[in-house]
Amino acid sequence: MWNRLPEDNFFMGMIAGMASLMLALFVLRSARLALADYYGDPYFFPSPRVELIAILINVLLFRVVIVNMKKDKTGRGILFSTVLLSMTFFFLYYKMNFRLS
Repeated sequence: MWNRLPEDNFFMGMIAGMASLMLALFVLRSARLALADYYGDPYFFPSPRVELIAILINVLLFRVVIVNMKKDKTGRGILFSTVLLSMTFFFLYYKMNFRLS
């Protein structure tokens, strides 16, 4: 089954990492909004937790690609995009919340 997947490619790993992170963020934020509306508590699931869970999902995807599929370059691309996007998000998050200059 794993042999039918595309070849080992760093660029495709970067694209897959970005796409999976954005998809996880979309799904988790939608679930957060639905649960907040259901319980009537706007602070039900605070902001940084959603992003941290999305990063955890991407790290688990990285592990599956590296260990199970044995696609090292693709896994490195997923890890690279995950680290880059998470550092960017947390820099912007702290800049917005703590007003860094």
